[in-house]
Amino acid sequence: MKKFIIWNAEMPSGTKEGFMDWEANFLAQEGIVGNIQSVKQALKEREDAGSTLITEQLALPHFKIDEAKEAAIIFVQSAQPIAEWEPGISIDRFLCVVVPDSKNKKDLEQLKNFFVWMASDGILEELSLGSKEVVQGLISQMED
Repeated sequence: MKKFIIWNAEMPSGTKEGFMDWEANFLAQEGIVGNIQSVKQALKEREDAGSTLITEQLALPHFKIDEAKEAAIIFVQSAQPIAEWEPGISIDRFLCVVVPDSKNKKDLEQLKNFFVWMASDGILEELSLGSKEVVQGLISQMED
């Protein structure tokens, strides 16, 4: 599973759609996926299914996609808040999760460990409010 931390990311616009464009392009550049439009569609479908906001400051945009080469976690702190992530709520932190649509047991085990870790005491609060150094430390210590 690949892990990325991007701090002060410049988004093409301060909108949810702009963030999704940024994420799709980032995943393609990193070789996690090949088709940007497939990623955008998967993100849109997930957002349409229900809110990905998990704290007042942090969203968990996640999706499953056939073409993902492996699981990936991308922590993003945007330079400017994304206005209206949800009605009346602007946020600047995102924990993006790409789930390959495969039966790869290693990917599934790593993702299970990630969600158990994320539910541990204080982790969400630190990801929501912590400094760059705190977030980097947490994610680097996260077990695969």
